[in-house]
Amino acid sequence: MAEKQLDKFHLLLFVVARGGLTPFEADLVKRLRRMKKPVWLVVNFIDNLQLEAEASEFFELGFSETYFVSALNHRNVGSLRQEIQSHFATGKDRALISPVPGTTNAPLVATLAQALDYAVAEQASDALRIGAFRDTLQARLQSHYPQMVVNGDTAHRVAGALHISLPSIDNKEFITRFRDRLALSTGAACSSGSERPSHVLRAMHLPDALIAGALRISLGRFTTESEVETAAVMLCSR
Repeated sequence: MAEKQLDKFHLLLFVVARGGLTPFEADLVKRLRRMKKPVWLVVNFIDNLQLEAEASEFFELGFSETYFVSALNHRNVGSLRQEIQSHFATGKDRALISPVPGTTNAPLVATLAQALDYAVAEQASDALRIGAFRDTLQARLQSHYPQMVVNGDTAHRVAGALHISLPSIDNKEFITRFRDRLALSTGAACSSGSERPSHVLRAMHLPDALIAGALRISLGRFTTESEVETAAVMLCSR
């Protein structure tokens, strides 16, 4: 049913976070590849060229176009909007409203541009709210798991990602139990779905025990306080 609905659109933007694909997203990649529609991959939280280089494995997903953006810092968002507008621009190879080439879905273009403007206008307040939820969840987990290690620079990180390691616990246990209820993944930088240790965590010189217990927890703009509490209870139920 979902694929039939997606087939109505002339261009699909598949937006993911730079930390890697969730199991659901990995399955969705396979479905999107089968569609006879242009699908552009948009990788968010790419704040600089170094992160862009580290995320180069996203090209291997095989989408027609791949864009690296940072909604928080507005990096490349304007360029992406221009590319979308150009895609729907009037031209002999466009047939967006009827089979007659040259027709353009102007309302769709205007609506998408307005949606991007809203995203930019609200990104700062969203980051503060989501970051507070992330910190609350981190504190709850640290209280329950004293051995927990927070990976990366805690002073400079995206609001919607909490990357931790639990040295005494196999991360796959959490994935198996909660993959259908929580946005969880192991590893980082597009390592989801791979049985090999994340090359990003290796580059961070994490010991094997921390890599084996690494867990990425994702939060989004629609995450609520009650959902954070539910996630904390679930993750602390071991």
